[in-house]
Amino acid sequence: MNIGLSETNKNLNSFLFKYFLSNILINFFFYLYPNVLLPLIIYTLLFFFSLIHISKIYKNYIFCFFAHILALFLINLTYLNFILSVIINHLFSDQDFNSLMLFNFYCDLKSYFLANIYLTIFSFLIVVFFNLFIKFDFIESTINKIEFNNLKISKKKNFFLICVCLIIESIYLFSGTLGSQISGSFILDDKNDSATWFTHFYYFIVTFHLLLNLLFLKNKSNNFSSKTFILFSFIANFIFYGFFMRRMAVQFIFISIITYFMLSEIKIKKIKFFIINVILISILFQFTNFLQLIRTSEIYSVQENQNLKEIILEGRIFEYFTNQDMRNEAQEISMKNFSKRLFSNHELATIFYFEKNTEKKFLNGQLIINNIVRTIPQVIFPGKINYLSSDLLISSITDSPLYRTDTIDSLHSYSYIDFNLMGLIIYPLMITLMLYFFYRMINSKFINSFSALFIIMLFLPMYSLRVAEINLNDWFVLIRNIIIFILVFNSILTTSGNKIPR
Repeated sequence: MNIGLSETNKNLNSFLFKYFLSNILINFFFYLYPNVLLPLIIYTLLFFFSLIHISKIYKNYIFCFFAHILALFLINLTYLNFILSVIINHLFSDQDFNSLMLFNFYCDLKSYFLANIYLTIFSFLIVVFFNLFIKFDFIESTINKIEFNNLKISKKKNFFLICVCLIIESIYLFSGTLGSQISGSFILDDKNDSATWFTHFYYFIVTFHLLLNLLFLKNKSNNFSSKTFILFSFIANFIFYGFFMRRMAVQFIFISIITYFMLSEIKIKKIKFFIINVILISILFQFTNFLQLIRTSEIYSVQENQNLKEIILEGRIFEYFTNQDMRNEAQEISMKNFSKRLFSNHELATIFYFEKNTEKKFLNGQLIINNIVRTIPQVIFPGKINYLSSDLLISSITDSPLYRTDTIDSLHSYSYIDFNLMGLIIYPLMITLMLYFFYRMINSKFINSFSALFIIMLFLPMYSLRVAEINLNDWFVLIRNIIIFILVFNSILTTSGNKIPR
C-alpha cells in the first residue's frame, strides 16, 4: 500500500468526521436560535477553515477521493451560497433576508437550518458508508491507473486530435444545431428527443478537446506557433463548452484548473497561479454576464430559435466587449439574478416549512424509478414520457409553491422527499453504489489511463462543483453515455504512436 495515499486518506477521514459532527451541532444551535448575522460569520469561518485545512493536505490526486470531495463540496457550497446571498441582498438589493426567504423561497430561517442539519448528516453518512463498503484499494488503483506524470502523448498526434475536435465542433456550429441557453442549448434537441445521441456526444467532444488542450499544455512547447495554436484552441474550446449556460462556463474553468493540477503537480501557493486565476475569473465574470444579458435583456436579448452561429455572426460577443452600456446592463441583470438564484438548500427547507400545517407525504422510491426510466432512450421506450419529471412528481406531494416554479434539484432533498428519514440511509447507500461503479469502470482492463482521466473529467462536476444543484437523472444519464461512448475515445487513444500506461 502507498504510505502517502494511506496518510492522505486517514487525514481526510479524520478532518471530515470532526468537521461534520461540529457542523451538526452548530446548525442545531442556529435552529434553536435562528438569525442571519451569526450564521453569516460562522459559515464564513467554517468555509475558510476547511479550505485552509484541505490546502495543507492537498495532493494532485485528491479529487480521486470521490466520496470525500462530494461530501465536502455539498456542505461548503451550501454555506458559500448562503454567504453570498446574504451579502448580495444586503449590499446590492437592500432586502431583508428573512422576508426574501419567506416570499421567494417559501421557507424561514428555522426550516433552513433544519435542512442544513439534514444535509450535514446526509454528507456524513456518504463518507461513512463509502469507508464501510468501498475498499481503499479502489482509490489507490484509480490513482495508480492514471499515473499523471506518465500521461504523455506525441505532439503530432495531440495536434491532429485537437484539429479533429475543432472540425467536429465547427460542424455542430455551422449546421445550426448549437443554440444558446434560451433555446435549450440544442436547436435539434426537441420534445421528441430527436438527435439525442448527437447532442449528448457533443459534451464528450468538448470535454475530450479540453483534455487534449491540457495535455498539449503539459508538453510545454515554447515556440510562438505552438503558443498561438493552443491559445486559439482554448478560446474556441471555452466558447463551445460554456456558451449555453453560465454554469458550463464556470465548469470549464474549474475542470481545467483541477485537471491541470493533476497533470502538472502545480502548487496552489504560487503567485503565478494566483494571477492567472484573477484573469480567468475576470473573463468568466464578463462571459457569464453576457450569457445572462442575451437571455433576459429587453434590448439585447436573442430570439428563442436563434442558434450560436447567428449570434456570433450578428457580432453580439464583439458588441458586448465594446459597448459599456451593454456591460453595465449585463452586470445589473446578473446581480439581480444572483440575489434570487444563488441560494441553495431551500428546496428541502420549504418541504419542512410546509409540513407544519399539512400531512406528511412521501414518494416511496418513485423518484428513483422515474429518473432511471427517463434515462432510457425514447426510441427504445417511447412510454418514458408518461413518467413525470422530478419537479412535477414532487409538486404532487407538497403544498409549497416553490415546486410550481423553477426549482433547484438536489440529491439530499430527493432522499427525504422519496423516503422520509430513511432517505438518510437509502440515498447515501445508492450514491456509494454509483461511486463504486465509477471506480470499477475506471479500473477496467479495457480502459487505458487517458480514458480513465477522461471519465474523471466527465464526472468531476457531478461530485464537486454541481453537487449542491444536481439530480439523479444527471448521474444516470452520464453513466449511460459513458457506457455508450467511452470505447470510441478509448480506441482513439490506444492507436499506435503512443506508449500509454495502463
